[in-house]
Amino acid sequence: MSKITITKGKLLKGDKIEVEYTKQENSASKPAKCSEEHVDPPHDDLKTAFAALAIHAALLGEFVAISAVKDISKPDAKHSKDFTVTGFTITGGDDDEGVILTAHKTLRSGKSLGFNTPIIRFEDESNTAYPFMEQLETAINECKDQLREYLNGKYAPDPQQKLDL
Repeated sequence: MSKITITKGKLLKGDKIEVEYTKQENSASKPAKCSEEHVDPPHDDLKTAFAALAIHAALLGEFVAISAVKDISKPDAKHSKDFTVTGFTITGGDDDEGVILTAHKTLRSGKSLGFNTPIIRFEDESNTAYPFMEQLETAINECKDQLREYLNGKYAPDPQQKLDL
């Protein structure tokens, strides 16, 4: 059975999904790099998983002070309402794995500011480490799980099949 390791996920305009991953057929083979773009609309669970990253993008981009968030599991909506995470990229190897979030902040003018967060290492134990790393890693893993399910056919339900005739 092949092992798939997701390294990048993006929600693109028009409900397109872009996924990059490595696929290893067995322990003796070397992993193959794969990239796919899909046009099947994503399930709401996938969109929700990406939305959960918005507060982390706001904090990591230093748009919101860490001290302003008392409980990361129930952040105040005002801190993340202007942020949309459209992608993540896993960096590094097993011993120094990290993540970069790709996000947009809607400005007061209505325009959008795109940005990438700095690389955040999952195993950073320095005094400048991100204090909500465990929650960020859980949120990233949920995105990966939802992307795997998407690759296995979990799409948004077809609205035309809901019509009462």
